[in-house]
Amino acid sequence: MIIYIVLGIAADDIFVFYDAYQQSSDLDTRIMDTKEKRLAYAFRRAVRAMAITSSTTAVAFFANAFSPLINISAFGIFAGVIVPINYFLVVMIFPPAVVWYEENILLNERFRWCICWGRCMKSKKDSGEALGRVERFYDEKINSLVGHKIGKWCIIGVSAVWFALAIYFTSQIEPLSEQEEFIDPDNELMETFTLIGEQFGENSPE
Repeated sequence: MIIYIVLGIAADDIFVFYDAYQQSSDLDTRIMDTKEKRLAYAFRRAVRAMAITSSTTAVAFFANAFSPLINISAFGIFAGVIVPINYFLVVMIFPPAVVWYEENILLNERFRWCICWGRCMKSKKDSGEALGRVERFYDEKINSLVGHKIGKWCIIGVSAVWFALAIYFTSQIEPLSEQEEFIDPDNELMETFTLIGEQFGENSPE
C-alpha cells in the first residue's frame, strides 16, 4: 500500500518542481538568462514547499508507531521512513533530469513539430500569456478576495463554522457497542456459515 501512497507524493513533488522551473522562464531575462539560474530559482522555491509537505506527511505516518496493533505500527514506521527518502530522491535526481529532458527531448519534439507542420511551438512568453488559466484565477479572484476586508472576515467566518462543526461531530464519535457485521446476515454466504456452526459447531446437537 505504501508504494501507491509514495507514488502520489512523488508525483506531487515532481509537479511542484517542474512548475517552478517552467515559471522561471517568464521572469526577467536579465536575471534568468541561463539554465543554471532558472534551476537555482526553481530549486529554492520548490524544495521548501516539498520539505513542508513531506515532513508533515512523515510525522502523520510516524504517529501510527504508537498503535498497539503491530501491523499498523510497522506500517507507520515504514511509511514515515520512506517519505523522507522519496523527498531526497526527488531533490537530488529530478533537477538534472529536467535539464536533460529539456535539452534532449523537448527540443527534439519542437524540431519535429516544425518539420511536420511548418511552424514552431510558441512559449508562454512569446504568446504574451505569462500566467495560465488556473494561475490567473487565483491571482485575480482569490488574491483580491483575500486582500479585501470583507473577504478576510468571510474566510475567517467560514473557517470558524467549519471548525465548530468538526469539533461537534468529533465529540459524537463513540466506540462500537456491538460487533459490526460486514456481511448482511440474510446473505446466502452467512446463512451457510450459520448452518455449519449450528450443525458442527460447539452448539451443535449431539
